[in-house]
Amino acid sequence: MDGARLILNARYFHIAQTGEKATKYAFVAEAAAGLVNYIATRESVIYNYDEHYKEVSATEAQREAINQFLEVSPDLELSREFKAYDEDRSAANASALISRAAQYVYGMTAEGDVKPSAPATRAQRERIQEFVNKVPAIRQTPEYSDYKASPTRENASEVLSHALEVGLANAADPETLEIMLNYIAERPGVVHNEGKVHGLFTVNGAADLAAEKEAIAAHTGNIYSMVFSLRREDADRLGYDRQDAWSQLFAIKADKIAQALRVPTSKLHWVAAVHNTKHHPHAHFIAYSTEQKSRIYLSEDAIEQLKSEFVSEIFAEERHQIFTPREEARQQLEDRLETLFTQLEHNSNAAVTDLLLPEKLAALRKSIESASGRHVYKYLPKDTKAMVDKLLDEISEVPEIKELLTEYNKYQQQLEAYYKTPDEPKPLSAATTRSNLYPLKNLVVQYALQFEPSPPLTPKTENSSTKTGSTSGFSYSDALDEPENAQMNEPFKATWKTNDISSWRDNMKVQSSSPPYDGTAEEKYRYAQYLRYDEKCPQDAILWYNLAEQLGHTEAAYQLAQYYLQKGEDQDVELGNYYLLKAKLGFEDTLLDSVNAMQLQAISAGNTYAAAIADFGPPEAEEKKQQHAISRAAYFLGRIYTTGIEIANIDGIESEDLPALQVATDPHKAAAYFEFAYRSGYKHAAYYLGNLYFHGKLSPADKPDYERAAGWYMADTENPYCQFALAKMIEHGQGFTPNVETAEILYRKCLNANDYLTAESSYAIAQMQNNEQLPLTDMQKLYKTAAEIWLKDDHPENHIHLRLARMYEYGLGVPEDLSLAIDHYKAALKTPETEYKLGQLMQRIDGDATEIYAHYAAARVGMLYAEEHRPTSATAQQAVRLATMYRYGLGCDADHETAVHWYTVAAERGSIYAQQRLEVMEMQRIRQEQRAAEYAEKQQQQQNLSFAARLLNAIGNALCRQTLRDQQSATATTDRKQRRMQRRLKRALGQKEDYEQIFQ
Repeated sequence: MDGARLILNARYFHIAQTGEKATKYAFVAEAAAGLVNYIATRESVIYNYDEHYKEVSATEAQREAINQFLEVSPDLELSREFKAYDEDRSAANASALISRAAQYVYGMTAEGDVKPSAPATRAQRERIQEFVNKVPAIRQTPEYSDYKASPTRENASEVLSHALEVGLANAADPETLEIMLNYIAERPGVVHNEGKVHGLFTVNGAADLAAEKEAIAAHTGNIYSMVFSLRREDADRLGYDRQDAWSQLFAIKADKIAQALRVPTSKLHWVAAVHNTKHHPHAHFIAYSTEQKSRIYLSEDAIEQLKSEFVSEIFAEERHQIFTPREEARQQLEDRLETLFTQLEHNSNAAVTDLLLPEKLAALRKSIESASGRHVYKYLPKDTKAMVDKLLDEISEVPEIKELLTEYNKYQQQLEAYYKTPDEPKPLSAATTRSNLYPLKNLVVQYALQFEPSPPLTPKTENSSTKTGSTSGFSYSDALDEPENAQMNEPFKATWKTNDISSWRDNMKVQSSSPPYDGTAEEKYRYAQYLRYDEKCPQDAILWYNLAEQLGHTEAAYQLAQYYLQKGEDQDVELGNYYLLKAKLGFEDTLLDSVNAMQLQAISAGNTYAAAIADFGPPEAEEKKQQHAISRAAYFLGRIYTTGIEIANIDGIESEDLPALQVATDPHKAAAYFEFAYRSGYKHAAYYLGNLYFHGKLSPADKPDYERAAGWYMADTENPYCQFALAKMIEHGQGFTPNVETAEILYRKCLNANDYLTAESSYAIAQMQNNEQLPLTDMQKLYKTAAEIWLKDDHPENHIHLRLARMYEYGLGVPEDLSLAIDHYKAALKTPETEYKLGQLMQRIDGDATEIYAHYAAARVGMLYAEEHRPTSATAQQAVRLATMYRYGLGCDADHETAVHWYTVAAERGSIYAQQRLEVMEMQRIRQEQRAAEYAEKQQQQQNLSFAARLLNAIGNALCRQTLRDQQSATATTDRKQRRMQRRLKRALGQKEDYEQIFQ
């Protein structure tokens, strides 16, 4: 019989989330639950059986099911299972009878043979036509062919059941799914007792159908549905018409399935059911990771490997009988080829001589010797490999070789027939691609080299096509050599939303702006890039990155990692690192398919690019599409090793296994991958190589290597990121003579590249104009352009907050607004500098005095700490600010001497302002001393005048008193004379004295 002995169909789906359209990859929850229910209860399912059922009476549900089957087919009573049940109505016998009843009603006799049946019902015919109209692929099935040849009731039932499986795998619209789910519920023989009688099982035995349906409907990750199908005769002969055989097989191969799905075995959950159908008895196997967010994926290679694993177990004895003669044929083929080359040396084989093999071997030898690296087939250039293959094909026409190759192909086809349609017989060059014939290619290479001694090999020097330039008297033509070895202290990162060169111009490669709902993984990825970069809708892009990643797109996993690792409300470091690790593994898998796998493995082992090509030769050219994939994979691995991966926790991975998953930052490995990517055609890698040199990550003590940095930037001068990097170096004189005019030209080339470069370049030019390095032409316009881009970002980077704060403080491109400036300083990271600016600005708007004092105090403490612990990074400005705070008592008590100390420090660091402050303070000191002296002199003068005044006053007072006394004395004399005259007069008149009158 033609066709494979084991067929494995595998597909995956996930449960559609709110707002997501149902497709063949996105099931609504009801459809997923319906699929599980169908697998567990369809007509031919082998129902669960447990030994302990022998001691338990048949359940009410079992008895009801048996009665239903007897009503449909009374002659079921003739079966041996019914007789056993009739004698002992245990749950075990009931289960066996139900399984047989399903087969009996379905179309088998009590002995297991297909029985004659009545014609298909009208309902069956209508439903079949409905299915075929919706899913035309059903017409290609053997079940449908049998039905068309003989439209009996059992053939109709068989084609409907198989059509349902084909349909569920291919249906892409809700209407088709609904039709099929209705059939699940209405088909003949279905059990309607909520899953109490079913055939679903797990590694632990019978499954809880209701619980499994609920779990799958609620799962948020990918779910894999596989169908392992055998021929009827193989299943009967090898015992795979029973549930226990499949159950044991799945238990044995669970670790292999988990490995293929890249899921820890402990996290793999699976359910299965066996359908003992007429044509192809098969087992349904549904698997998913218990980690809810897991996006498991089964590659084509993994499917082939699973087929091989299951075939090796199921057909072990048969295949062994084929392996032995095939191996004998292979050995004979190799021996005969060696003999042929020996005859060639003596010209003793006319058939060989007629092929002109000596001339061809000589040409091959010359081609091999011209190649650098190891002289084995795998590492030879593509053209040389083609010469080897052509020679093998010509040799395969030699009659004796052709006969042995035919014998070998016969056995090889027999082995392939177990799990795929055998390939047509291949010429020797194609046949030798198989691992067990591969040595024949190297045999040809060895004999070619033996014709005469090979000269010593010199590693091929690769001439760089890099554009060169000259700056400050040196050339960058040699700047693309192997990176030096050094240590890297901290990662150099690019954020998801800004500096992502990997997508520059690649996002333009979309064929349509319409969503590719049924598109490939690559189409979904390109659409995500389109949304992100062209439409500026990053949140919408995330959905499509997810859809692409679920289909196995590795770059989509990398973009998701960058998204979840960025700062902001969506940051999820654990999930981001999970995607980053998944991307790393995917890129490494991609590189395994490269013809340059040995060079890449050497790089992975820690060798530099130069060391790798010295051992294995420079990268070979590959098929265009493959080379693009390989070079990008190497580029992304360079990005990953630039930042590293820190895994804190992954569901299903034990804590002691986590260290093996960590990826340390390794700038040298990153540089090797970047250079491989560049040499393989991915020119954008030059930018990241330049960054590593620019930031000193490849030099001792983190010393920047501006020459090599500039050389790599010049290697991709059409890239605006490289233009921007060169502009910065030229502006600041890093490896170049400073030249603001040249820098401006390069900056202006970047103004329309993307938002990131437009904003950065606009700001850089505006700053040069503001600092009077360039004529003041469009400064405000440029500042405005930068501000408009930055203000659209909900979560700007720290340095952007600082720039916007300064722009609002001074009205650069935006209206002057100190409140907004304060807001941006507060949003930035708290540093001594931002605390100082906050204190300044809040003073200007008469802010809260306590808060102002606190900001200045925090700034002072931070700056003093930096002066003590990081003296090499201390600046003149920092010293000036410390002096200012001590001088005016900002955040501390005023302290003139300490203020003078910090102004002196700032002046020593080159601050003209600090020197001026010191001069002013000295002048103030001198003026104060002069004023003090003048004041003292005035005080002395005032004191002298005061003494004279007091003396004069005393003399005057004395004179006044004496005069008064004199006056009083004179007055007293006059009064006595008057009184004597008055007394004489009174006596003369006969009057008495005053005192006499008083006594009287």
